[in-house]
Amino acid sequence: MPARTDTRQRLLDAARELFLAQGYAGTGIAQILRQAGARPGSLYHFFPTKEDLLLAVLLEYREMLRPELLDPIWRAVDDPIERVFGLLGGYRQ
Repeated sequence: MPARTDTRQRLLDAARELFLAQGYAGTGIAQILRQAGARPGSLYHFFPTKEDLLLAVLLEYREMLRPELLDPIWRAVDDPIERVFGLLGGYRQ
């Protein structure tokens, strides 16, 4: 099953690069497929809609930021309200 995982990751990588370069609205599914070297069926298997693909890109980005930005803020404060404000401040940066 590594090929399936590779295809999914190629789709995410292509979408992230194109969304950053052209914006979400300016990026078409065909462009993502071309850059990822994937077939339409594989994209829709992993991501039924373009919005689902965007959400997956954003979740991947959040996971990338968590160790550097979010975890230290979360551990630094005990009060739940202060944690929320700290996290919002971290996102703003």
